[in-house]
Amino acid sequence: MYSYMKWLEVEISTTNEACDAISQICTDLGASGVSIEDSDTKMINDDTEVLVKAYYPENRDDDIEEIIKEKLLLVSKYLNTGSGSINVKVIDEQDWANNWKKYYKPF
Repeated sequence: MYSYMKWLEVEISTTNEACDAISQICTDLGASGVSIEDSDTKMINDDTEVLVKAYYPENRDDDIEEIIKEKLLLVSKYLNTGSGSINVKVIDEQDWANNWKKYYKPF
C-alpha cells in the first residue's frame, strides 16, 4: 500500500510583474512544483495580483517561509512585489497528474 506524504503549500500574493522572479526563487529553493493563478480580470498588467503557489516536502529542515520573506525583500528592491503576503499550509499528497481531469467535462 502506498503511503501518501504531506506537503507544504506556500502561497505568495504578488504582482504579475514579479511572478516569474518569485516562481524562479521557489524553484531554486527546491520546490517540487510551482503554479501561478492570475485574477479573473480581463485586463492583465504588471500590477495585476497573482498567486504563486510552491510545493515543498513537509519534512524540510529549514523555515521556508522565512527564507522566502528574505528573498521577497530583495526582489522588492527591483520589482513591484505587491502585498508579498505568504500563507503556508500543510496539504495531503494527491494524484496531481490525474486530478486536473475532473474539471474538464466532455461536450
